[in-house]
Amino acid sequence: MSLSLSSQDCPICCQQRDTLQKLQPCGHSLCEQCVSRLVGLTHEGSPKRRCPFCRQPFRGFLRNPIGLVELCVRRLVRYPLSPEELRRFPPSLRAQFLARNSNGRMLYGERLVELLRDLSVDTLKLSGAINLRSDDLVIAAPLLATAPRQVILAGVPMLDDRGLKPVLEAAAPLLEHLDASCPSEKLSGWCIADMAQSLPNLVHLNLGESRGLESEAFVQIVQGLGASLRFLDVKQCRKLNSAAICSLTVCKRLQQVCLSGLCKLETAAVIDLMAACRELRSLDVMRCSRLSGAEVIEGAAAHCQELRELSVGALPDIGDQEVLELVMSTAGSGLQALNISDAEITRSSLLAIQRHCPDLRRLDISYCHGVTEHSMVDMVTFMPTLKVLNCRGCRFIKENAMFFVAQLLSTRALGLEEVAPQKLSHSASAPLAQKPLPGTSSSGGSSGSSGSNGGSGGSGGSASAAGDVSSSL
Repeated sequence: MSLSLSSQDCPICCQQRDTLQKLQPCGHSLCEQCVSRLVGLTHEGSPKRRCPFCRQPFRGFLRNPIGLVELCVRRLVRYPLSPEELRRFPPSLRAQFLARNSNGRMLYGERLVELLRDLSVDTLKLSGAINLRSDDLVIAAPLLATAPRQVILAGVPMLDDRGLKPVLEAAAPLLEHLDASCPSEKLSGWCIADMAQSLPNLVHLNLGESRGLESEAFVQIVQGLGASLRFLDVKQCRKLNSAAICSLTVCKRLQQVCLSGLCKLETAAVIDLMAACRELRSLDVMRCSRLSGAEVIEGAAAHCQELRELSVGALPDIGDQEVLELVMSTAGSGLQALNISDAEITRSSLLAIQRHCPDLRRLDISYCHGVTEHSMVDMVTFMPTLKVLNCRGCRFIKENAMFFVAQLLSTRALGLEEVAPQKLSHSASAPLAQKPLPGTSSSGGSSGSSGSNGGSGGSGGSASAAGDVSSSL
């Protein structure tokens, strides 16, 4: 009997499903999502409600029984088996279990050894294995039948260089994605530095929260991976200094960098990085205490022509003038996500963002105490592409205005652009459509005129893109 799950692949969307449904009376099988779309496009009794394979009209559908393989995988996920029991399962079934397992606490010791024995997987996922030790990886990693392209070891607190090295040796030279983000003091990075020349295809490297990562080791890692590296995350790696970040200038094709929380990082290093990496699309330098927000924004406006996401939250020296300089530049006009939390901005910044960032989808203005209800609601109403707004902690924005914005964005997400959001309280009464450029006002007065634009100005703010959106409270 074959243990392949190919019989559970939907022939329409080609996605692997737990169960399929049979159309009646022809008996052809589709997944539940495809059946729902097919039924949703037609009404009951419609001549267009036909099987996509034989074109025969169908009256209903029956759910296929769960196969033996699916039952075995569910049994493995729910009830961890002993090493002796795992040894009797074929590698293909163990690979399905490893891909769907959400209980990382059982991935250690002899159970991990038997699970990885003769295993062929593209993604080696051991995230959340809080009991995993280096000795377990030293024994289990060489037993893999093929080299994985992705290795995920996120949230493994006991991970160190000794345990990571055999995994890299087993994955080289096909490794493309390495996620070793864990709050470990023992992972210094020297094992990656020693193997960097053997990893020519490594594109994505995540070492976030690795508090033991040393600057010298990081420099060697960058020198070995400079030609291939595209995505890098070293947030909260507190030992990294400006010299280590300056070494990233050799990565000419770098597209995404997360440097948040690096307390030793200087502004000059960030400017050099932006000037050297012209393809940079995402930059996160939040909570870097030694950076100047004004100089970082000035560098981004001057060098990052392809920038799509910028996070400069909690940096000093960011006000209306700096935000205006950013959004008026080529980099600012293409922004899709912007985080300027805890900045000294006012209505002028929101108005500039509204006018010059037509593609902005996510905006974080939390703890910006100069923002008022009227200016926030006005910006959201006249920015149809905005999907996510974080305005928590703003001193002059009350909860009723936040709920109104959440309702407006949710209305867009559900595709109900023609339906005006209802007013939540008497504080939302005066229409904003007649005053697109309102004056700055205090919390009490502005709340009275801020809320109803979604209601009365629903047609103006409703011409918006739908998607999964929320307003963070």
